[in-house]
Amino acid sequence: MPKVSDPHRRLRDALRKRRKALDFSVSDVAQATGVGASRIRRIEEDAENAPRLIQIARLAVLYGMTAEEVFSLIDLPERLSAATQPPEQLSSSASDDEEAAP
Repeated sequence: MPKVSDPHRRLRDALRKRRKALDFSVSDVAQATGVGASRIRRIEEDAENAPRLIQIARLAVLYGMTAEEVFSLIDLPERLSAATQPPEQLSSSASDDEEAAP
């Protein structure tokens, strides 16, 4: 059976490396963030469990990561590329729609 691709692999690796670079144990992080130690282990290691955004955000804040850094580590499907357009591109389409409205 072919191995399933993990779109969060780079994020998982980066979170684990950042935690270790900061010399935090899993239990240190669990206590500081309120995310359970077993959940942190699954976030860092388990490709079958997609990490929850709120948990990623809590870890990222503790680790000093920016939202941009976190999102750059997630492999988004192509169908979501429109949702990640820079705001100036989105606002120009919105103004085009407004001009067309009666």
